Amino acid sequence: MIERPTRVLVALEQQMRRERVKIVDTQTLAWLERNSERSEVGTIPAIVNSSVREDSYNTYENRLLKRRLVELRHLLKLYGEASPEEEHAIRAEAYADRVGYWLRDSFFKQVIPYQGAIQISQVFRKHPVYRQCYQWFDRLYKHGNERIGLLYNYPLKETFALYEIWCYMQLVKVFREKGLLKDSSGLFQTKREGIFLHFAEHKESVVHLTNGMRLSYQRVFQNNSPRFYTFTQRMVLDIVIEVGDHLYILDPKYRVASNLGTALGEMHKYRDGILLRSNDERAVQNVFILTPAANDELRYFTADFHMRYKMGAITLSPGGDMSALIDWVDKLVSRKEEYLDC
Repeated sequence: MIERPTRVLVALEQQMRRERVKIVDTQTLAWLERNSERSEVGTIPAIVNSSVREDSYNTYENRLLKRRLVELRHLLKLYGEASPEEEHAIRAEAYADRVGYWLRDSFFKQVIPYQGAIQISQVFRKHPVYRQCYQWFDRLYKHGNERIGLLYNYPLKETFALYEIWCYMQLVKVFREKGLLKDSSGLFQTKREGIFLHFAEHKESVVHLTNGMRLSYQRVFQNNSPRFYTFTQRMVLDIVIEVGDHLYILDPKYRVASNLGTALGEMHKYRDGILLRSNDERAVQNVFILTPAANDELRYFTADFHMRYKMGAITLSPGGDMSALIDWVDKLVSRKEEYLDC
């Protein structure tokens, strides 16, 4: 943009000797009529007020971008002063210096920052470089209002799908709070409209943890899967935690409050039907149903049942107590550490 900025021709009035006048327009003629008495000889004075056309960079687009750059430099300096991380502060200061370098260019010295109401012009709509600059600053100023959304629309009747995603994100949150999150970039997709959770049915999403564990959403197991395989039917599991040669399965169930026993019975196909390819041993160690239903009277929710049968139910509901899930994650992490020490 600095190398090829937009410009316009503007007419500037200047007083010059009459022999240097190149353009005679209506304004020049009107001035001559009013000032003909200034001429000592004839009707044209020796010094004439005439118009000169010059290129001007002081366009609306350039003025607005200069304003935005001045504000950006100010924001970067504020961020550098407020950042607790020295590395971030140094980078912010470096970026602020870069913006200051741009503003010191001779092109911007001819431009006055715009102060009025902002509107998108045809140049911002059609010029590729100016459009990109406008959109970048527009996203910057909307950043404080951004919210994370879903890339796919779910009808209200498919609340169970939202519950599955919510449960998965709660696990991500628990691991993050424990400092175990390594790479969660696969969860999100950035588009012009904002940041979206990148989930879809039968589309695996993986979060890598610092201790080598893997947290997967919609993981697929079938007969030709390389590491873990199923010898029966193709299986798509909602939440799978991979710990070395072992798998831990969490199956969110939004509508099983009165039918937990039947739902748990279906979990046997996961526990018994997924094998480790290297030795054909059962890979699944635990299978738990996640449900918003809270019924401490049912034995499926008790620690004794979980320990004895390696399966059961864990209560997890929006706004509710997450201690049961956190306790289970703590046991899983400690089990992983013991495995590494062996």
